[in-house]
Amino acid sequence: MTRWGVGPIFAAGSIVSVVILSSVNISIFPELTMPYNPFVYVCGTGLMAVGVAILVIADVQVHSAFGSRRLVTTGVYAYMRDPVYAVWLLFIVPGLILITGMLLLTIAPFLMYSLLKAVIGREEAYMELTFGKEYLQYNSEVNSVIPKLKGSRTESTNK
Repeated sequence: MTRWGVGPIFAAGSIVSVVILSSVNISIFPELTMPYNPFVYVCGTGLMAVGVAILVIADVQVHSAFGSRRLVTTGVYAYMRDPVYAVWLLFIVPGLILITGMLLLTIAPFLMYSLLKAVIGREEAYMELTFGKEYLQYNSEVNSVIPKLKGSRTESTNK
């Protein structure tokens, strides 16, 4: 497994689904486009900014740990095991929907989540093989995509 995990597969599938849905929205269902609203646009931009910030933090954390073969369980990884994928589902694509107004894109996060569930097993098997019981414990305490805010790993290890 490379430091990119199943990211390239997830990215390619996600891009294809967003391009297809956008094309269908524009060419076949233009009525499924919200009119421009500055407030909605700003909210979308805010979602995307938060998503990109979390993405950068998660990327820096995991890539710096990969070389030293450390399991990252702190920072954003204390709240979700797959923050790099989660930000696309929870922040970036919803932000894109608000910015573009293309309502057909609301299907994209569900397609992306299905793709993630189909391919993440390879990455999880690698993590289990590499980190053993430490990863299994982490896996049982921290959600994959939906952040676990109450009783997160950081809080539970401090008790």
